Amino acid sequence: MLGSTVLEVAIGLVFVYLLLSLLCTTVNEWIAGVLSLRAKTLEEGIRHLLDSQKDDPKSLAEEFYKHPMIAALTRDKRRPSYIAPKTFAVALIDVLKLNRAGVRTVTGMAEDLGKNRSENVKIPSENVKKSLLAIAGASAGENKMESVQKGIETWYDETMDRVGGWYKRKLQKITIGVAVV
Repeated sequence: MLGSTVLEVAIGLVFVYLLLSLLCTTVNEWIAGVLSLRAKTLEEGIRHLLDSQKDDPKSLAEEFYKHPMIAALTRDKRRPSYIAPKTFAVALIDVLKLNRAGVRTVTGMAEDLGKNRSENVKIPSENVKKSLLAIAGASAGENKMESVQKGIETWYDETMDRVGGWYKRKLQKITIGVAVV
């Protein structure tokens, strides 16, 4: 039709490879959906961020997932596959009771964190406590809880960048399996 057999074969190969790549992508997305891969990877990232064990029902991650803002994101008893940074920060601040009536400043929050008053702040992990103290320290100049919230959002965003890498590596393995088949 084009007059060149080589050109026609090249165009045919391009379309065959395009069709196969679209098929692999569709199968990948289907497998990821069936396995709830995004939600499980997000949960793994949040557990890592909050230094929580998977089978501990009283862990900070479990308390976080029980928060009404996060529970509202679940569907059919499946954990959410995406949580916005602002939602994460607001829910975490509420779960940790960092924004209670008497502590509306960063200084007050840092004092509560530093003393780890059990009636106000429940942080089982020393790593999470140190991270929050560092965020509070960086926000101390403004002395507003909004700056702490922004700091927690940034902390979450940076962690989710790494979690995105975890998800990509898992999906690459599935892609190789699908391509081989």
